[in-house]
Amino acid sequence: MKKVVLQIFISIALTSSVKAQLSYNNGLISTGTLTKSGVAAPTVPSQHEWSECQNNTGNTTQSNNIFGFDGYFNGFNTDLRVFDDFTIPFGQTWNISSVDAFCYQQNFLGNSAPLDVFRVRIWSGFPYLVTSTVVSGNMTTNVLDTSNSQDMFTLRISNTQIPSPVTPPEETRRIWRIRGNITANLSAGVYWIEYQGRAINNAIFKFIPTTTIGSRGNGNANQYNVISNTFSSLSDTGNPFSAPDIQQDLAFRINYTNPLSSQEQTLDSKIKVYPNPVLDVFFIDFDGAQSIKYDICDTMGKIIKSGKTNNSIDSKDLSSGLYILCIEVEGQKVYKKIIKN
Repeated sequence: MKKVVLQIFISIALTSSVKAQLSYNNGLISTGTLTKSGVAAPTVPSQHEWSECQNNTGNTTQSNNIFGFDGYFNGFNTDLRVFDDFTIPFGQTWNISSVDAFCYQQNFLGNSAPLDVFRVRIWSGFPYLVTSTVVSGNMTTNVLDTSNSQDMFTLRISNTQIPSPVTPPEETRRIWRIRGNITANLSAGVYWIEYQGRAINNAIFKFIPTTTIGSRGNGNANQYNVISNTFSSLSDTGNPFSAPDIQQDLAFRINYTNPLSSQEQTLDSKIKVYPNPVLDVFFIDFDGAQSIKYDICDTMGKIIKSGKTNNSIDSKDLSSGLYILCIEVEGQKVYKKIIKN
């Protein structure tokens, strides 16, 4: 059973607006710059990260061994689609503008994404049930946004520590973000996102499952085979063969705006952050709270600093750049841009 919003990525628009630019992330793919065995990720042409298959914490005999799942069509003998669910929390409305999926193609060395077709569809209800309805998208229109699909500088590898004997990390599975432009206006509820793609060389590629350090996972992603009209769960069969199969979640991101309620707009107008740009210490001016909980995130949504404050935050330890300050007061969250000089 799931889901709550696992992580919210915020990139506040540079122009003033009553809408917050947000992203729902269904799970992470990176496990860091060091493998479990201590091998550093490549640094050329940029710092890379690993996406290493995981074992459950404390289990030294079993690990995941599936790098990704088929969700491709080739116009000949293969037509596979993958789907997973997401939840819009109570009281929210998402104006969706695009979705991101993550994939690799073995030994692909191109400078742009390996796909030339990406199809996306959103369902209310489990896909293909007679009681379910399509709320946006279809499985015929190519919604690929090539210019906003990119190399993630992340390499998918097997577990380098468990079980023995292990395989040294390989640099043959480079993960790409695949963006599809799709619009939908959705209220609170449970939805399912379905997608598939075609490689530019018409060959096999794999969509990436979420990867959580210290866990083999616990998801409910599925695959639909159009040709055979059959469904199957997307499960990691484990290593060794005796390890139990574990159903996985797919790694995807939904980009949307969430119109602020009148209460949130009023609260936003009450909170002042200054000086901005900031050199060292900045202040939060709000009369309605004695202590304010805050997170400071970079523009990719990674939390850099968090804590509680009465009215001031020291930013000396932050590098120069743009940050997003998330302030939680009166049960509401307000987001402010901060520029650190």
